[in-house]
Amino acid sequence: MKCCYCQAELDQSDFCPWCGEDVRVWKKTQSISARLYNEGLELAKIRRLTAAKEKLQLSLIYNKRNMDARNLLGLILYETGDYYQAFSEWLISLDFYPVRNPAGIFMKKGRGDSMNADRIRQAVRKYNQSLQYCRQHSWDLAIIQLNQVLEANPHMVRSQLLMALALMKTGQYDLAIKHLDMVQQIDTDHPDERRYREECRRYLTRDGRLRAKNKKEKKTVKERWRSFTDRPVFTTVMNFVIGAAAGAAIVAFLIMPGIRSHNTSANSTSLIEANETISTKNETITGLEENVDSLKSDLEKEKKARQKSDKTIESYESLFQAKNYYDSEELTKAGECLEKVDGDLLSEDGQKLYDSIHTEVMNALLMKDYNAALELYWSEDWGASIEAFKAIVDQNKSFNDCQAAFYLGDSYLENGSPERAKTWLSYAAENTSSSSVSAKANRKLRVANGEPEYEEDYSDSDSNYDEESDGGNSYDGEDTGNEDSEGE
Repeated sequence: MKCCYCQAELDQSDFCPWCGEDVRVWKKTQSISARLYNEGLELAKIRRLTAAKEKLQLSLIYNKRNMDARNLLGLILYETGDYYQAFSEWLISLDFYPVRNPAGIFMKKGRGDSMNADRIRQAVRKYNQSLQYCRQHSWDLAIIQLNQVLEANPHMVRSQLLMALALMKTGQYDLAIKHLDMVQQIDTDHPDERRYREECRRYLTRDGRLRAKNKKEKKTVKERWRSFTDRPVFTTVMNFVIGAAAGAAIVAFLIMPGIRSHNTSANSTSLIEANETISTKNETITGLEENVDSLKSDLEKEKKARQKSDKTIESYESLFQAKNYYDSEELTKAGECLEKVDGDLLSEDGQKLYDSIHTEVMNALLMKDYNAALELYWSEDWGASIEAFKAIVDQNKSFNDCQAAFYLGDSYLENGSPERAKTWLSYAAENTSSSSVSAKANRKLRVANGEPEYEEDYSDSDSNYDEESDGGNSYDGEDTGNEDSEGE
């Protein structure tokens, strides 16, 4: 036994002699797995395959790498007709132990002795179809399908048990016993086989024949027949009636059942063939629909890629036109071309060219709009002025050192919206680097707050000075000068 940590050989100690890890639990699980394998092997030798399979599956729970248990489980599954499961267990065993593993020999022999893959698939498909018929209580159709399955794979225990059940449902207990005997030859201790056999024995005699029904009624009929025959008056009539009844019985019980059986068999065969044809056509339709969906998806992807390629080409053409207009100082046309450019589609070099042109062109266009807005401002068209300056600050709030924000606030003020004017005048006063713009914005803020535009200082010293210099008349020449310059 090897250590589960370092793969070193273990001794009698509870610790690995190489890595020193505690391996008591590991040894316990290995021991339990080996014991369950031995029990399963003993059960398999006496053909108690169901119990042996349970023991081996439990052994693999404790140690999934138990090669002997997995190989034996594959042999049991192969013996009960579950070929796919058997090959699956052997493949897992070979994956764990690819060298010196008898699973490879089992697989080669299984491929040589068992049916080919196509017949196995057909048998499994027909078994599933018969199982569906049983769920629909179509026992006759199920029996027809199961006969074909058992012809191809007589060792398939599940098919034998399902066949026995279908025959029991149709009252054919004597035939069901034969299939249960075949199951017992393969697996001597199958629980379903024992249960079905007990049910069949209730309807069979000791020699395996069906028990006669309604014996009392048959005896009563005989007594009545004797009473009638004892009367000579009714002899002729009864002979005629018996002859007619015998003829009707021959037709009803000998001829008609054969006709009905032939029709039922033909109809069942036609129905099975129709179901198989429909199933094949449905699979073909499903495959074609999947191909159509795949082609539609590919077409949509190609369409999107083509549209993206066209947009990329259009963006580069607009960018090159903008560059030409920019070099010839036609900035308006350059700006119109730049608006058609999608920056996400450009390469790194194209993005650099776009950024180098965009800033100067946009500033030039904004300056053009700014000059147009100033004309509206000086013409006292306050509504149009507000719209023009608002379009500029939406793109650049600090344009032209916040002068656009100042004129927007002043336009709101002149248009009778002091609250909106305060927002833009405050922004201009706080963010401009020009002292003149800041002073003008502060004066307009005072007006928006309901205060006089210019502050007056009436201290004693200034009053005396004004009286001496101006003869007692107070006059603020600087404020007047500011008003004149602003008006200009």
